[in-house]
Amino acid sequence: MTDIYITDSLVVPINYNEYPHVVIVQRKISVEGARRFIKIAQNNGLRIMSAVGNKAAAELLSRLLDYPVMFVTLPVFAKPGDFVINFHLRVRLPAEKTLTQEELDQLVKDEDHLWLILTEIKS
Repeated sequence: MTDIYITDSLVVPINYNEYPHVVIVQRKISVEGARRFIKIAQNNGLRIMSAVGNKAAAELLSRLLDYPVMFVTLPVFAKPGDFVINFHLRVRLPAEKTLTQEELDQLVKDEDHLWLILTEIKS
């Protein structure tokens, strides 16, 4: 079964002991593209799991993607056939900062500050 992971890192979480040879295909997507991808995954009954280890990032992604992204500190490993939505914020947020809607909108508009990468893992 295909799983979808949402991460707050550009690192692709793969257990290389189990899958020593994989092909990783990545492409930058828009916020709207990520939202559509999540909706399609939901409509097809795919599991969507959070691998976001930063509370502020989880809250930001939840608002950004219109999907509940949980703060999780447990390791996860994707496998061939899975997808990862990698979130990379190129500016550091204060740990306890909650962005206003205006600040969030500004981040979304400025593609230099916020990257969403769709990663496909192939065998």
